Amino acid sequence: MSLSPFLHLVGKMLRWLSKPVTEQLPFFAATFALLVPGTAKYAFFYHDAFPDEEYFHFFSLAFLVSYVLTATVHVARNRWVKGCAYAFTLSLFVLHMYLWIAFKRLMSPLLAIVVGETNLREASEFCSAYLFNRNGAIVLAILLATLATVIIFERFRRSLAHWLSHGRRPLAVGFMVLATLVCGLLSTEVYVSLFQCQTSEDLEKWGHAGNDVQPMDNFSALLYASFGPQTAREELRRAVLATSDACHKDTPTHADDTLTVVFVIGESHIKQHSHLYGYPLDTSPCLDREQAAGNLFAFDDIVSPYNLTTMAVKNLLCTNSIGDGEHWYDTPFLPAIFKQAGFRVYMWDNQRSMSEDEVFTFALNSFLYNPDIQALSYDATNKECYPFDGQLTDDFFRTIPHQDKSQLWLFHFMGQHFTPEDRYPRNARFEHFTADSIKSNLKGITRQQRTEIAYYDNATRYIDHLLGDIISRISQQNAILVYLSDHGEEMYDYRLSRGRTSEAYITRQMAAYQNGIPFIVWCSDTYQERHPDIMADLRASLHRPAMSDNTCQLLFRLAQVHTRYYRPERDISSPAFKQRRRIIYDNIDFDHIP
Repeated sequence: MSLSPFLHLVGKMLRWLSKPVTEQLPFFAATFALLVPGTAKYAFFYHDAFPDEEYFHFFSLAFLVSYVLTATVHVARNRWVKGCAYAFTLSLFVLHMYLWIAFKRLMSPLLAIVVGETNLREASEFCSAYLFNRNGAIVLAILLATLATVIIFERFRRSLAHWLSHGRRPLAVGFMVLATLVCGLLSTEVYVSLFQCQTSEDLEKWGHAGNDVQPMDNFSALLYASFGPQTAREELRRAVLATSDACHKDTPTHADDTLTVVFVIGESHIKQHSHLYGYPLDTSPCLDREQAAGNLFAFDDIVSPYNLTTMAVKNLLCTNSIGDGEHWYDTPFLPAIFKQAGFRVYMWDNQRSMSEDEVFTFALNSFLYNPDIQALSYDATNKECYPFDGQLTDDFFRTIPHQDKSQLWLFHFMGQHFTPEDRYPRNARFEHFTADSIKSNLKGITRQQRTEIAYYDNATRYIDHLLGDIISRISQQNAILVYLSDHGEEMYDYRLSRGRTSEAYITRQMAAYQNGIPFIVWCSDTYQERHPDIMADLRASLHRPAMSDNTCQLLFRLAQVHTRYYRPERDISSPAFKQRRRIIYDNIDFDHIP
């Protein structure tokens, strides 16, 4: 039997497969190049991390996506379809480049969640702080150079197509396409397990430990990141269920009917910029004064498990312990337990977006203000957000009348969130520091950077002023105040970097600034007289290393809330306290960072 018909059929098939590539070679090459910078980076810098065949799988997935897009453009033969396809891959490329250059980050589910809950005010401030600077200029230059290259090669498209369509070249292109497509199609099995992910922990395992193949191209990264909102919805469902079950099964009580508990969550507060913790500038006069009077206690070794508000606050306000392998969404919400115990609970949140046309509900706000959570947890919440946190506290004290019943006041500040110069009133009262106040010896630091540090220190002093104001209002009551920040920050402290980053290798200094946080407890004279045993234990616990996720245990004891969720071995003030592993970013032991 002759093989000619079979070979003719194979040749016809190879020519058919090669047609999109030969006809649209500039588009195919550009698309592939725009999708693989992450893969190429790992192949070049971390070539020993995976076998060579793994990298072939990584590239073949990008090849598959590029071929599908090229075939679509080839079949459509429409300039608008081609323009949209170019816009898609260029957008992914620019996003990848900017995240890496500016923040050393890659696209991830957590990033998608953060974007989802960012309101217009924060987005505007982000653009002014991070887009219109040197990094933004670099990315713009890369984009313009890429566009110029694409335009030049597109002008040779017909000539390239004519050259590739002659002789055996279509067969060679077709064979290469066939082999790579088969490998790419086999590699797509990695997406099957991705589609089965239900929680952020599932995604973490998929991305880091659960697969032999970890695709790094921009399309796979986008697919990976897009599952963030989906897993957030599943975690929200479980969190609501855990809180609802706790309210039906637990009957907490508290011993004092006239206690005011104030819990203030700050934002981006660098502990090392507080005079209370040894900073040379006078950024905390109110807190210093309360400490000198014997009413304020500053813990000096507390870290946050994340450097992003979303995950930090969820773990802060639920009763889980990360060091014990527990997840926030499987444990009840702290304010709900306080309300069940008889407290009136008020939540005044300056990071809550109130505009209906803003996209912010994916993660943190969708949890804090879920209708079921609100009904179980709060007696009232703020109806408006303000430029300055002082306006938020003023609104609270105008709205909530004085009551004899025990209360829990929850404040969530904007704090020193970028940009810090927008976080305090720019008048003579609060413009305390200038560039000349900053005596940094950091090599290469500019006057503009010293000015930015001064803005940050002014914002820090403003938060101190607000805490002092709250304390003055409750100083004659039976009252306690707990203040901590959701995470830290960098402000040209040990290197020429500001904000927060996510880098391949976390250093001790990076973790100290971005995860180390201020953590203070203030107790009124009346409270101290009533609870001398707690005060003795509190003074003895200030140097214990701990993590902010177990703050609820300290609050239970300070507020004398009796609940089955109280675990004395997790309470930093308890004599029964046992230090746990301080796990940051899900898998890094803070105390073993070199």
